[in-house]
Amino acid sequence: MSARHKGRKRALDIVYAADLRRLDISEVLAAEAKRVEHTPDQRPAFEFARTLVEGVMGASERIDGLISATSTDWPIERMPIVDRSVLRLAVYELLAMPETPTAVVIAEAGSVVSEYSTDDSRGFVQGVLGTIAEQVRGSGREGFTSTDPGSGEQPVAAPEASIEPGE
Repeated sequence: MSARHKGRKRALDIVYAADLRRLDISEVLAAEAKRVEHTPDQRPAFEFARTLVEGVMGASERIDGLISATSTDWPIERMPIVDRSVLRLAVYELLAMPETPTAVVIAEAGSVVSEYSTDDSRGFVQGVLGTIAEQVRGSGREGFTSTDPGSGEQPVAAPEASIEPGE
């Protein structure tokens, strides 16, 4: 298992725990950082997790806005905490890490949510992320095809396709 995969899972643990316990994410992140100080083999995964978590904290309004605009039938506050947390992390990765292929972000989110959430969550999360990916990354969806290839519609790229961590 790669450090990035482990980092995504650790980031999920942090974001999920903060949401579930209604704590500030930075508080949960600090506690996890302290725990990892004594386990050097876990540092690469934790550093990636820290990047994701800090990115979610810094861009939370934009991330939640994208999720809410895409998931109009399922308000963000009513989503299972796991689904909401996975979406937030994956949307940040889509926005701020263009070097990570879209297909990888969506597949990893689907894999993690399948492991920790409901049977329907994988399709829901991947559908929301696919739509957001088209908005923020344009048509370069590396390995993903449109749900309606005959529609003739062109994806519209958002004017701000990426953000800087902490923005």
